[in-house]
Amino acid sequence: MKKLFVLALCLGLIMGLSAQERSSKFDFKFGTGFGLMGSGDMRTLSLENELNYRINKYFTVAASLGYGKSESGVHEHAAYLMGSLNFFVSPFRNNQRNNFRIGGGASFFNHTNFYWTSWNEQDGYTWDFNRTRTTGFNVILEDEQRIGSRFLIGAKLFLTAGVAQGGIVSGAMIKVGVIL
Repeated sequence: MKKLFVLALCLGLIMGLSAQERSSKFDFKFGTGFGLMGSGDMRTLSLENELNYRINKYFTVAASLGYGKSESGVHEHAAYLMGSLNFFVSPFRNNQRNNFRIGGGASFFNHTNFYWTSWNEQDGYTWDFNRTRTTGFNVILEDEQRIGSRFLIGAKLFLTAGVAQGGIVSGAMIKVGVIL
C-alpha cells in the first residue's frame, strides 16, 4: 500500500509539472498577400509558409517557402517559387504579446514566364517559355500580435532581390500562425 501511495504521488507530481504552461521556441505561420514582380509590372498573389525558431528575446531565425503567381502584366503567365533562410532582430524585444522585427537573409528563387512572341494568320500565336534560377537576398519588416496562448496574427512587408537581373519581388502579406 505504501508503494502504491508513493507511485501515485510521483505520477501526480510528474503530470502536474508537465501540465504547466511552457512557451515553445518554435512557431509556424502561413501568409497570403500581394506583390509586384520584375520592375513592378506584374502583380502577383503571394503565399508563404514559415517556420520560426526564437533564439532569445531579441533574435529569431526562420526558414520559409513562398509561391507567387501573376496572370497580368507584360507576360501571359509568370510564377515564382522561393525558399529563404532569414535572420530577424526584434529591436523592442519579443515580449511574447507583440513582436516587431526587422530581418534579412538569403533566398533561392525559381522564376518562370510564359508569353506569346508573335502572331500570324496561318499559325496563330507563337509562345515562348523562360525559366530563371537565381540566389538573392531578402529585406523584411514584420509585426505580429499574439492572440491567446497559442495563436499569432501579423503583417509583413518584404523585398526580395536576386543577384542576377529579373529576380525582384516586393509586396505585403497578412500572416496567421500557431505556436508549436
